[in-house]
Amino acid sequence: MKRALLLVLLLAGCASDRGIGHRSTPADPAALQAEKSLGAESATGEWPALDWWKRFGDPQLDTLVDEALAGSPNMRLAQARLDQARAQARIARAPLRPQVNADASVNRQRFSENYIFPPPIGGSSYTTTQLDLSASWEADFWGRNRAAYEAALGRTRAAQAEAFAARLALSAGVGSVYVQLARAYDQLDLARRTLEDRERVQSLTTDRVRAGLDSRLELKQVETSIPAARARIAQIEEEISLARSQLAALLGNGPDRGHAVERPQLHMAAVALPSRV
Repeated sequence: MKRALLLVLLLAGCASDRGIGHRSTPADPAALQAEKSLGAESATGEWPALDWWKRFGDPQLDTLVDEALAGSPNMRLAQARLDQARAQARIARAPLRPQVNADASVNRQRFSENYIFPPPIGGSSYTTTQLDLSASWEADFWGRNRAAYEAALGRTRAAQAEAFAARLALSAGVGSVYVQLARAYDQLDLARRTLEDRERVQSLTTDRVRAGLDSRLELKQVETSIPAARARIAQIEEEISLARSQLAALLGNGPDRGHAVERPQLHMAAVALPSRV
């Protein structure tokens, strides 16, 4: 036993750790073969367009969003700020470029033949044309004009972001309520079918009770489920009315505008995330 232990210790002392290391490499995402699980669209997704709601293919939604954007005071205010920032940027950019000024004038004069000038000056007409052209350029040695222009560009970008955020918030609000309205209509269809099924079961159970096949207890259980189905229909109809009122408010109109909103006809296109988020 002692000899075996001594032999093991001697072999361990002769062992070298050279060549021992971590040799595994990360797996290639393209070799994971996940197309069937994740879908082919996941690799070709794009960022939503500025008019993203048009992907749903519902003309009524297009009209509602356009009406909301056109009538929103926040959108008009954001656009006014953007126009002002762009004008200030153009003014700040002017000193960085050469200034060219041109002025032209035409003067026509007629000398009276009854005045002090004898012919041929008297009674004749003369035209005088003058053209002035000047150019100037301010050397921006210390970068003051460049700094002012870059600051104006920063304010313009901030105004653009503000206008885009206002547009996105309003269009997203209209789209969200519109999708809720579409879902409420689908739920209403389901609730009505549920009521029809329960009424049909009630009729069949009544016939079975008369035939002695079922008890009155089973009929009572079926009858108590019908008022709940009707209450669910009334609740969904109230949700539809509320969604229409919310759309009217987002459009800046009264509740009557919401009554004109018909059932949404959304065509849900495949939505994929962009490859770089």
